[in-house]
Amino acid sequence: MVRAAVFDAFGTLFDIHSLAAACEAAFPGRGEAINRLWRQKQLEYSWLRTALGRYRDFWGITGDALAYACGSLGCVLTDDIRARILAAYDSITAVPEASAALTSLRARGTGIHIFSNGTLAMLRTAARSTGLDALVDGYLSVDEAVRQYKPVPAAYHDVIRRLGAPAAEILFVSSNYFDVAGAKNVGFRVVWVNRSGAPPDALDLTPDHTLPDLTRVASL
Repeated sequence: MVRAAVFDAFGTLFDIHSLAAACEAAFPGRGEAINRLWRQKQLEYSWLRTALGRYRDFWGITGDALAYACGSLGCVLTDDIRARILAAYDSITAVPEASAALTSLRARGTGIHIFSNGTLAMLRTAARSTGLDALVDGYLSVDEAVRQYKPVPAAYHDVIRRLGAPAAEILFVSSNYFDVAGAKNVGFRVVWVNRSGAPPDALDLTPDHTLPDLTRVASL
């Protein structure tokens, strides 16, 4: 029995690669490189701040990571350019099959929640931008109570508490393997959306299902 389907946000439902266009517009020829390093440092900062006990919300981390990426690649990030690139989060696009996949789940009567390191404002803005807000029953952010980033167990236990369902009755979907491992570690039923065909990390925690995209999630 699955009482709820819980989706990671950025990279799983929302296409993080779509932000590269704003980077390219600001720094022609460097957009893809900036976007890749920006995402890498965004995640690294979340893990480092959790390990150090120095919490900063995900929007703040996102700005810090952008500054690092631009500086590292020799691109001068003025306040105006910084604002324009960060504004791309307000118009981020969904992965192509997201709407159809969530619609299929709702047709089966499954509750749908988004669980993310992102702040509630980031999640609600992204959902409105992509039109997925009408398909989502609720948003869960580590910023609300836990204030520690995935994959710490406390973040996933907070989801269990708030949904009021056993971990084994929650279907968790993510494209990020660290997130897959974190969810499996607390007993969720886990789907890894492995878009790139990457090998799994050697963490002794494996997903229940691996799919190339979200298309077949509802059939599980």
